[in-house]
Amino acid sequence: MKLPHEGKYTLEMYAKVCDRTRKKKRGSQKQKNASKSKSKSKEKDTKKDKNQKNSKETKESKTKKQAMSDDDDDETYESICNYLIKSDVGCYDLAPYPPLDNVYGQTGDVTELNDDDLCLTPDSHLESVIDPYELGQMTIVLYANKQPTTELRAEMTRYYRHDDDGDEDSSNYVMMYRDQLKYTLDLHFPKVGFYKLSLTSGDSLVHQYLINVIEPDTKCSPYPTRGPGWRDEFQLLGTKTAYLEADRRFLLRLKAAGANNVRAVFDDGQQVEFTQKNDDEWETEVHTDPRGGGQLRILMDDQRSATNDVLLVTYKVSCSLSGAARQSVDT
Repeated sequence: MKLPHEGKYTLEMYAKVCDRTRKKKRGSQKQKNASKSKSKSKEKDTKKDKNQKNSKETKESKTKKQAMSDDDDDETYESICNYLIKSDVGCYDLAPYPPLDNVYGQTGDVTELNDDDLCLTPDSHLESVIDPYELGQMTIVLYANKQPTTELRAEMTRYYRHDDDGDEDSSNYVMMYRDQLKYTLDLHFPKVGFYKLSLTSGDSLVHQYLINVIEPDTKCSPYPTRGPGWRDEFQLLGTKTAYLEADRRFLLRLKAAGANNVRAVFDDGQQVEFTQKNDDEWETEVHTDPRGGGQLRILMDDQRSATNDVLLVTYKVSCSLSGAARQSVDT
């Protein structure tokens, strides 16, 4: 909890009371509709003035309180304690907590709000709110209680201002790898801000982290763009930066189970075949064009679907300074 100004604050806490003889309750349909309505309202009112935004926030607050106080079968919310807090000094850290994706204000394990029993148990970072964090990278390990019906997806957003435009998609700084029921996520933090990491399966939010980064790695690069053929059991083992320098050699290694053939294709049509090191690992070395520019795509022939040219990842080749200078002279 952050107290932004000097003064007195009141904190009231509620607990969900339900019949213990019944099965674990899911989020009510009214709660789900309120969450969807909130998301649609935010998109619709992005360009409205400040007074309209304040009016919308008031309505959302009323919707939240109404959803929390509403009885869902044998479920109710009861006030369990109140705190009166006097703050003599305001908080020096003005980074706001990111908005959550449910009216209960719940983060971490949100299994009870879903219609699925899929659950992720943290192994490396047990606390769902990490504040502050003083490194530019992080590795999170979680274990699932079962195979998800829909492949897990990792999304990360950075929040750095209080208004509606103060967020930035940072999902390209996340790389996730699955080994049976073990999920490993490698994160990079290029800027200061509050990062919200969301793990979803289909339309259901399964687990969420809030990470307040105060010492970022300003020199880090995003991961290569994953294509439609990339699966969570695949893994990048070699070059992991999205940008390849011009006129350089790079070792490309990846783990892709079920591939018949893997190759790297430049924009000019030049192809470099990968060598299969064992059943799952493939490796090759590429030399980028001295002029730079363009993309390098990694394609495979898939055994499972019997299709060719399945896009796995895409690298971008940076323009060389000499090439850019020559182009400037020519124009």
